[in-house]
Amino acid sequence: ISNLEPSESATRLLRRCLIVDEENFPSDPRYIQNGRTYMNLTRIDRWYPLIEDLTIPTFFSTQLGDDEAAASRERGWSRCFIKNSVKSLVGEDPLESTWPDVAFDLMLEQFSTNPRPGPYALRQYLPPRHFEEERRYWVVGDRVHHSSGKIPDIVHEAKARLAPFGGVFYTIDATPRLIVEINGGESSDRKTDNTAEDFAGWIKQAFG
Repeated sequence: ISNLEPSESATRLLRRCLIVDEENFPSDPRYIQNGRTYMNLTRIDRWYPLIEDLTIPTFFSTQLGDDEAAASRERGWSRCFIKNSVKSLVGEDPLESTWPDVAFDLMLEQFSTNPRPGPYALRQYLPPRHFEEERRYWVVGDRVHHSSGKIPDIVHEAKARLAPFGGVFYTIDATPRLIVEINGGESSDRKTDNTAEDFAGWIKQAFG
């Protein structure tokens, strides 16, 4: 839906929409987070250094080619999972964004259809079994939430380390032993393990 404007009577605003670059984030000061905070919690090159030892080994490059292939092999990786600073190429199958299953040239062609500022992230490929217990945890206000009520210690640790960003609305995708990724909450879906009723309640509790 386009051409929507926030109510003039609103004192705080929560954006729920597709990913935008920092400079395109609405400038209205009533938003609970500004564009800088949102993008700090969306771009892997910004959040990764704060939680490097909690998440998947990753290195960054402005290009994808022979040098990056050599760097992956030097790390002992036979495969690596590729995303730009914001998103991967995954549709239904994680291998769609995995090298060498997909050639770098083809990936670059696909990434060019929706370019993002920042480097590419090359992450160590982990087999699907590592993600069987992955859940989406929501930071809303100053608390971490999940519909199960169970929050792993590693998620609390990640939240504490990300505190310098000042985020009050973002997601932490994690297993009990691994932070998979961080995402700005404005463009994140709830995932099926968090109910709509709980989600609305967390927002009301924090900002209502």
